[in-house]
Amino acid sequence: MYRMRHESFCELVHLLSPLLLVNIKQGCNRNRGGDHVYVELIVHVMLRYMAGGSFHDIRVTAGVATSTFFSCLHRGIKAVNSCPELAIKFPTLEKDLKLAALAFKAKSHGGMLNGCIAALDGWLCRIKVPSVHDTVNIGSYFSGHYQCHGLNVQAACDANCRFIFLSIRCPGGTGDSKAFYGTRLDTFLKSIQPGYYAVADNAYTLSATLLIPYSGSDKRYPHKDVFNFYTSQLRIKIEQAFGMMVNKWRVFKKPVELKLSTIPTLVECCMRLHNFCIHCNESEWHIPDLTPELLEEHMPLYEEYLDGIAPFLQTPVPQVSARHSNVREAITIQLAAHGLSRPCYNRKRNYLG
Repeated sequence: MYRMRHESFCELVHLLSPLLLVNIKQGCNRNRGGDHVYVELIVHVMLRYMAGGSFHDIRVTAGVATSTFFSCLHRGIKAVNSCPELAIKFPTLEKDLKLAALAFKAKSHGGMLNGCIAALDGWLCRIKVPSVHDTVNIGSYFSGHYQCHGLNVQAACDANCRFIFLSIRCPGGTGDSKAFYGTRLDTFLKSIQPGYYAVADNAYTLSATLLIPYSGSDKRYPHKDVFNFYTSQLRIKIEQAFGMMVNKWRVFKKPVELKLSTIPTLVECCMRLHNFCIHCNESEWHIPDLTPELLEEHMPLYEEYLDGIAPFLQTPVPQVSARHSNVREAITIQLAAHGLSRPCYNRKRNYLG
Protein backbone atom coordinates (compact mmCIF):
# COMPACT_ATOMS: atom_id res chain seq x y z
CA MET A 1 0.00 0.00 0.00
CA TYR A 2 2.82 2.42 0.89
CA ARG A 3 5.28 1.04 -1.71
CA MET A 4 7.67 0.27 1.13
CA ARG A 5 7.98 -2.12 4.05
CA HIS A 6 6.39 -1.40 7.43
CA GLU A 7 9.83 -0.92 9.00
CA SER A 8 10.68 1.66 6.35
CA PHE A 9 7.38 3.44 6.93
CA CYS A 10 8.12 3.68 10.66
CA GLU A 11 11.61 4.98 9.98
CA LEU A 12 10.22 7.61 7.60
CA VAL A 13 7.69 8.72 10.23
CA HIS A 14 10.54 9.01 12.72
CA LEU A 15 12.55 11.20 10.32
CA LEU A 16 9.63 13.49 9.50
CA SER A 17 8.11 13.78 12.98
CA PRO A 18 10.21 16.82 14.04
CA LEU A 19 8.99 18.64 10.93
CA LEU A 20 5.32 17.67 11.23
CA LEU A 21 4.53 17.78 14.95
CA VAL A 22 1.90 20.34 15.94
CA ASN A 23 0.40 21.57 19.18
CA ILE A 24 -2.23 18.94 20.06
CA LYS A 25 -4.56 21.42 21.80
CA GLN A 26 -4.49 23.85 18.88
CA GLY A 27 -5.00 20.98 16.46
CA CYS A 28 -8.07 19.77 18.32
CA ASN A 29 -9.50 23.29 18.47
CA ARG A 30 -8.94 23.72 14.75
CA ASN A 31 -10.91 20.51 14.17
CA ARG A 32 -13.74 21.78 16.37
CA GLY A 33 -13.18 19.31 19.18
CA GLY A 34 -12.15 16.44 16.94
CA ASP A 35 -8.84 14.65 17.02
CA HIS A 36 -5.79 16.40 15.60
CA VAL A 37 -3.98 15.22 12.47
CA TYR A 38 -1.25 12.75 13.42
CA VAL A 39 2.10 12.49 11.71
CA GLU A 40 1.28 8.93 10.63
CA LEU A 41 -1.87 10.17 8.90
CA ILE A 42 0.04 12.85 6.99
CA VAL A 43 2.62 10.31 5.81
CA HIS A 44 -0.19 7.86 4.95
CA VAL A 45 -1.98 10.41 2.77
CA MET A 46 1.23 11.47 1.02
CA LEU A 47 2.45 7.95 0.24
CA ARG A 48 -0.94 6.67 -0.90
CA TYR A 49 -1.30 9.61 -3.30
CA MET A 50 2.21 9.15 -4.68
CA ALA A 51 1.54 5.44 -5.11
CA GLY A 52 -1.22 6.38 -7.54
CA GLY A 53 -4.29 6.28 -5.32
CA SER A 54 -7.35 8.42 -5.97
CA PHE A 55 -7.59 11.33 -3.57
CA HIS A 56 -11.33 10.62 -3.15
CA ASP A 57 -10.61 7.06 -2.03
CA ILE A 58 -7.73 8.14 0.21
CA ARG A 59 -9.64 10.90 2.00
CA VAL A 60 -12.74 8.72 2.53
CA THR A 61 -10.64 5.87 3.91
CA ALA A 62 -8.69 8.26 6.14
CA GLY A 63 -11.87 10.07 7.21
CA VAL A 64 -10.69 13.56 6.31
CA ALA A 65 -12.18 16.39 4.29
CA THR A 66 -10.86 17.38 0.86
CA SER A 67 -9.16 20.48 2.27
CA THR A 68 -7.51 18.39 5.00
CA PHE A 69 -6.33 15.86 2.42
CA PHE A 70 -4.50 18.46 0.34
CA SER A 71 -3.17 20.12 3.49
CA CYS A 72 -1.69 16.77 4.61
CA LEU A 73 -0.29 16.11 1.13
CA HIS A 74 1.54 19.41 0.82
CA ARG A 75 2.73 19.35 4.44
CA GLY A 76 4.17 15.88 3.86
CA ILE A 77 5.90 16.91 0.64
CA LYS A 78 7.37 20.01 2.31
CA ALA A 79 8.61 17.92 5.24
CA VAL A 80 10.34 15.38 2.97
CA ASN A 81 11.99 18.14 0.94
CA SER A 82 13.14 19.88 4.13
CA CYS A 83 14.54 16.77 5.81
CA PRO A 84 18.37 16.90 5.73
CA GLU A 85 18.66 13.10 6.02
CA LEU A 86 16.75 12.74 2.72
CA ALA A 87 18.64 15.43 0.79
CA ILE A 88 19.75 14.79 -2.79
CA LYS A 89 23.53 15.25 -2.73
CA PHE A 90 26.00 15.30 -5.60
CA PRO A 91 29.56 14.16 -4.79
CA THR A 92 31.87 17.16 -4.82
CA LEU A 93 34.64 16.22 -2.39
CA GLU A 94 37.61 14.23 -3.70
CA LYS A 95 36.81 11.22 -1.54
CA ASP A 96 33.18 11.18 -2.66
CA LEU A 97 34.21 11.44 -6.31
CA LYS A 98 36.51 8.45 -5.92
CA LEU A 99 33.73 6.43 -4.30
CA ALA A 100 31.35 7.32 -7.13
CA ALA A 101 33.95 6.40 -9.76
CA LEU A 102 34.70 3.07 -8.06
CA ALA A 103 30.98 2.20 -7.95
CA PHE A 104 30.56 2.88 -11.68
CA LYS A 105 33.77 0.97 -12.41
CA ALA A 106 32.16 -2.09 -10.81
CA LYS A 107 29.25 -1.77 -13.27
CA SER A 108 31.58 -1.51 -16.28
CA HIS A 109 32.41 -4.81 -18.00
CA GLY A 110 35.90 -5.75 -16.84
CA GLY A 111 36.20 -2.47 -14.93
CA MET A 112 37.40 -0.70 -18.09
CA LEU A 113 35.80 2.69 -17.33
CA ASN A 114 37.00 4.10 -14.02
CA GLY A 115 36.26 7.84 -14.17
CA CYS A 116 32.47 8.07 -14.40
CA ILE A 117 30.79 9.78 -11.46
CA ALA A 118 27.21 10.21 -12.73
CA ALA A 119 24.72 9.18 -15.41
CA LEU A 120 22.63 12.06 -16.76
CA ASP A 121 19.36 12.15 -18.68
CA GLY A 122 16.13 14.07 -19.06
CA TRP A 123 12.61 12.88 -18.26
CA LEU A 124 9.26 14.36 -19.21
CA CYS A 125 6.92 14.65 -16.23
CA ARG A 126 3.47 14.66 -17.80
CA ILE A 127 1.05 17.30 -16.55
CA LYS A 128 -2.46 18.45 -17.34
CA VAL A 129 -2.74 21.32 -19.80
CA PRO A 130 -1.66 24.46 -17.89
CA SER A 131 -4.15 27.27 -17.51
CA VAL A 132 -3.58 30.89 -18.45
CA HIS A 133 -3.24 31.60 -14.73
CA ASP A 134 -0.25 29.24 -14.53
CA THR A 135 1.73 30.49 -17.53
CA VAL A 136 1.51 32.92 -20.42
CA ASN A 137 3.05 30.42 -22.85
CA ILE A 138 1.01 27.23 -22.66
CA GLY A 139 2.45 25.92 -25.93
CA SER A 140 5.99 25.78 -24.51
CA TYR A 141 4.91 22.95 -22.21
CA PHE A 142 3.83 20.73 -25.12
CA SER A 143 6.36 18.08 -26.14
CA GLY A 144 6.20 17.27 -29.83
CA HIS A 145 8.12 14.04 -29.24
CA TYR A 146 5.75 12.65 -26.60
CA GLN A 147 2.66 14.50 -27.85
CA CYS A 148 1.65 15.73 -24.40
CA HIS A 149 2.23 18.58 -21.98
CA GLY A 150 4.89 18.26 -19.31
CA LEU A 151 7.94 19.55 -17.48
CA ASN A 152 11.52 18.83 -18.52
CA VAL A 153 13.21 17.12 -15.57
CA GLN A 154 17.00 16.95 -15.64
CA ALA A 155 18.45 14.38 -13.26
CA ALA A 156 21.61 12.39 -12.61
CA CYS A 157 22.10 9.22 -10.59
CA ASP A 158 24.94 7.17 -9.14
CA ALA A 159 25.85 3.58 -9.94
CA ASN A 160 23.10 2.29 -7.61
CA CYS A 161 20.33 4.30 -9.33
CA ARG A 162 20.10 6.84 -6.51
CA PHE A 163 19.35 10.37 -7.67
CA ILE A 164 22.19 12.79 -6.92
CA PHE A 165 21.11 15.81 -8.99
CA LEU A 166 17.78 17.36 -9.96
CA SER A 167 16.81 20.43 -11.97
CA ILE A 168 13.26 21.37 -13.02
CA ARG A 169 13.22 24.80 -14.58
CA CYS A 170 12.12 24.31 -18.20
CA PRO A 171 8.80 23.40 -19.86
CA GLY A 172 8.35 20.12 -21.70
CA GLY A 173 8.98 21.59 -25.14
CA THR A 174 12.61 22.38 -24.22
CA GLY A 175 15.39 20.07 -25.42
CA ASP A 176 17.58 18.29 -22.89
CA SER A 177 20.77 20.09 -23.88
CA LYS A 178 19.19 23.51 -23.47
CA ALA A 179 17.48 22.53 -20.22
CA PHE A 180 20.78 21.25 -18.80
CA TYR A 181 22.80 24.29 -19.83
CA GLY A 182 23.55 26.60 -16.91
CA THR A 183 22.47 24.18 -14.16
CA ARG A 184 24.59 23.63 -11.08
CA LEU A 185 25.80 20.30 -12.43
CA ASP A 186 26.72 21.84 -15.79
CA THR A 187 28.79 24.47 -13.99
CA PHE A 188 30.41 21.88 -11.73
CA LEU A 189 31.38 19.57 -14.61
CA LYS A 190 33.06 22.44 -16.42
CA SER A 191 35.31 23.06 -13.42
CA ILE A 192 35.91 19.49 -12.25
CA GLN A 193 39.46 18.16 -12.17
CA PRO A 194 40.63 15.93 -15.05
CA GLY A 195 39.95 12.23 -14.74
CA TYR A 196 36.25 12.42 -13.87
CA TYR A 197 33.26 12.69 -16.18
CA ALA A 198 29.54 12.05 -16.51
CA VAL A 199 27.81 10.07 -19.27
CA ALA A 200 24.68 11.03 -21.18
CA ASP A 201 22.91 10.37 -24.48
CA ASN A 202 23.16 12.21 -27.80
CA ALA A 203 20.68 14.87 -26.71
CA TYR A 204 23.53 16.59 -24.84
CA THR A 205 26.62 18.46 -25.99
CA LEU A 206 29.91 16.56 -25.97
CA SER A 207 32.69 17.88 -23.73
CA ALA A 208 35.72 16.60 -21.82
CA THR A 209 33.61 15.96 -18.74
CA LEU A 210 30.29 14.97 -20.36
CA LEU A 211 30.66 12.00 -22.69
CA ILE A 212 27.99 11.00 -25.19
CA PRO A 213 27.90 8.06 -27.65
CA TYR A 214 29.14 8.23 -31.22
CA SER A 215 26.28 8.81 -33.63
CA GLY A 216 25.57 8.82 -37.36
CA SER A 217 28.21 7.31 -39.61
CA ASP A 218 30.68 7.06 -36.71
CA LYS A 219 28.76 4.07 -35.35
CA ARG A 220 29.90 1.98 -38.32
CA TYR A 221 33.46 1.82 -37.00
CA PRO A 222 33.95 -1.17 -34.64
CA HIS A 223 36.22 0.66 -32.18
CA LYS A 224 33.67 3.45 -31.79
CA ASP A 225 30.83 0.95 -31.44
CA VAL A 226 32.76 -0.59 -28.54
CA PHE A 227 32.86 2.80 -26.82
CA ASN A 228 29.09 3.10 -27.25
CA PHE A 229 28.57 -0.33 -25.68
CA TYR A 230 30.73 0.31 -22.63
CA THR A 231 29.28 3.74 -21.92
CA SER A 232 25.74 2.40 -22.38
CA GLN A 233 26.39 0.04 -19.46
CA LEU A 234 26.79 3.12 -17.26
CA ARG A 235 24.29 5.40 -18.95
CA ILE A 236 21.47 2.89 -18.54
CA LYS A 237 21.54 3.47 -14.78
CA ILE A 238 19.68 6.78 -15.08
CA GLU A 239 17.06 5.17 -17.31
CA GLN A 240 16.65 2.43 -14.73
CA ALA A 241 16.35 5.05 -11.99
CA PHE A 242 13.54 6.86 -13.82
CA GLY A 243 11.80 3.54 -14.50
CA MET A 244 12.04 2.43 -10.88
CA MET A 245 10.71 5.77 -9.66
CA VAL A 246 7.73 5.83 -12.02
CA ASN A 247 6.82 2.21 -11.25
CA LYS A 248 7.01 2.82 -7.51
CA TRP A 249 5.33 6.25 -7.43
CA ARG A 250 2.54 5.66 -9.92
CA VAL A 251 1.19 9.17 -9.65
CA PHE A 252 3.41 9.73 -12.73
CA LYS A 253 1.64 7.01 -14.73
CA LYS A 254 -0.85 9.67 -15.80
CA PRO A 255 -0.65 13.48 -16.10
CA VAL A 256 -0.17 15.06 -12.68
CA GLU A 257 -3.21 17.16 -11.79
CA LEU A 258 -1.70 19.38 -9.12
CA LYS A 259 -1.02 23.07 -9.64
CA LEU A 260 1.89 23.73 -11.98
CA SER A 261 3.86 25.54 -9.28
CA THR A 262 3.71 22.54 -6.92
CA ILE A 263 4.70 19.79 -9.37
CA PRO A 264 8.49 20.35 -9.06
CA THR A 265 8.22 19.84 -5.29
CA LEU A 266 6.28 16.62 -5.88
CA VAL A 267 8.98 15.31 -8.24
CA GLU A 268 11.74 16.17 -5.78
CA CYS A 269 9.82 14.49 -2.96
CA CYS A 270 9.39 11.29 -5.00
CA MET A 271 13.10 11.26 -5.89
CA ARG A 272 14.07 11.68 -2.25
CA LEU A 273 11.76 8.83 -1.24
CA HIS A 274 13.11 6.75 -4.13
CA ASN A 275 16.59 7.12 -2.62
CA PHE A 276 15.19 6.38 0.84
CA CYS A 277 13.68 3.09 -0.33
CA ILE A 278 16.95 2.02 -1.95
CA HIS A 279 18.72 2.93 1.29
CA CYS A 280 16.36 0.74 3.30
CA ASN A 281 16.50 -2.26 0.95
CA GLU A 282 20.14 -2.23 -0.04
CA SER A 283 22.48 -4.24 2.18
CA GLU A 284 25.55 -2.66 0.60
CA TRP A 285 24.44 0.92 1.17
CA HIS A 286 27.30 1.66 3.56
CA ILE A 287 30.40 1.72 1.37
CA PRO A 288 33.55 0.92 3.35
CA ASP A 289 36.17 3.60 3.83
CA LEU A 290 38.79 3.98 1.15
CA THR A 291 42.00 2.08 1.68
CA PRO A 292 45.29 4.03 1.78
CA GLU A 293 46.08 2.79 -1.73
CA LEU A 294 42.84 4.19 -3.11
CA LEU A 295 43.38 7.49 -1.34
CA GLU A 296 46.23 8.19 -3.72
CA GLU A 297 45.71 10.49 -6.68
CA HIS A 298 42.99 9.27 -9.02
CA MET A 299 44.54 7.90 -12.23
CA PRO A 300 42.08 7.41 -15.08
CA LEU A 301 42.82 4.36 -17.23
CA TYR A 302 42.57 6.40 -20.43
CA GLU A 303 45.23 8.93 -19.43
CA GLU A 304 48.16 7.08 -21.02
CA TYR A 305 46.36 7.15 -24.37
CA LEU A 306 45.84 10.92 -24.52
CA ASP A 307 49.25 11.46 -26.13
CA GLY A 308 48.40 9.02 -28.90
CA ILE A 309 45.48 11.07 -30.19
CA ALA A 310 46.03 12.58 -33.61
CA PRO A 311 46.87 16.32 -33.42
CA PHE A 312 43.80 17.32 -35.41
CA LEU A 313 41.62 15.62 -32.77
CA GLN A 314 43.22 17.43 -29.84
CA THR A 315 41.01 20.43 -29.29
CA PRO A 316 42.45 23.16 -27.05
CA VAL A 317 39.07 23.68 -25.36
CA PRO A 318 37.28 20.31 -25.49
CA GLN A 319 34.31 21.64 -23.58
CA VAL A 320 33.11 23.56 -26.64
CA SER A 321 34.01 20.98 -29.30
CA ALA A 322 30.94 19.84 -31.19
CA ARG A 323 32.29 16.55 -32.60
CA HIS A 324 35.49 15.64 -30.77
CA SER A 325 36.59 15.23 -27.18
CA ASN A 326 40.10 14.23 -26.23
CA VAL A 327 38.76 12.16 -23.34
CA ARG A 328 36.28 10.27 -25.51
CA GLU A 329 38.94 9.59 -28.15
CA ALA A 330 41.40 8.41 -25.46
CA ILE A 331 38.86 5.99 -23.97
CA THR A 332 38.07 4.69 -27.45
CA ILE A 333 41.78 4.03 -28.04
CA GLN A 334 42.07 2.42 -24.60
CA LEU A 335 39.26 -0.04 -25.34
CA ALA A 336 40.69 -0.84 -28.78
CA ALA A 337 44.17 -1.40 -27.29
CA HIS A 338 42.72 -4.15 -25.08
CA GLY A 339 41.19 -5.85 -28.11
CA LEU A 340 37.64 -5.40 -26.81
CA SER A 341 34.51 -5.64 -28.91
CA ARG A 342 30.78 -5.64 -28.39
CA PRO A 343 29.79 -9.06 -26.98
CA CYS A 344 28.19 -11.54 -29.39
CA TYR A 345 24.99 -11.83 -27.33
CA ASN A 346 24.55 -8.07 -27.52
CA ARG A 347 25.14 -7.95 -31.28
CA LYS A 348 22.59 -10.74 -31.80
CA ARG A 349 20.04 -8.99 -29.61
CA ASN A 350 20.46 -5.74 -31.51
CA TYR A 351 20.21 -7.56 -34.83
CA LEU A 352 17.05 -9.44 -33.82
CA GLY A 353 15.57 -6.29 -32.27
